[in-house]
Amino acid sequence: MNRDAISELTQDFTLFCNHALAKLADDHTQSYSELIGLWRILHSAYLEAVTINLQQWADKYDLAAVECYYSDQIEADLITAEIVDNNTGKLYRRQLPVKYFETGNGVVLSGETIEGNSSEIAFLSEAALAKLNDLFGKGPDVPHCKT
Repeated sequence: MNRDAISELTQDFTLFCNHALAKLADDHTQSYSELIGLWRILHSAYLEAVTINLQQWADKYDLAAVECYYSDQIEADLITAEIVDNNTGKLYRRQLPVKYFETGNGVVLSGETIEGNSSEIAFLSEAALAKLNDLFGKGPDVPHCKT
């Protein structure tokens, strides 16, 4: 696809978004907090539609040549955070230089402290917590396998 076609699609998409958001604001809200709540519903629908289409594209094309495409882990060097301020109700979106690493065991976020020291925080999945409980003798007192 050439640059002109991409530019035209970008403009069409921007017009569509502007129209949908203007209609949402004009027809369905009494307050800013209600508007943000409705926007979140639209945003979730958008993310779901994108996910479905990306999966269909992945299924359509031969990705066997891309060995790492199907992975048990997700990695990124930059994350995007969306925050709704408790005091004002305003929505903020920030890109943060945080390393993101996810597996079936959970998510690890890595970055630096103000002093420049490395720092990590881990969010463990239910499966990982169950494994830890088993390791520490706090799991169920039954065998995992039939003997």
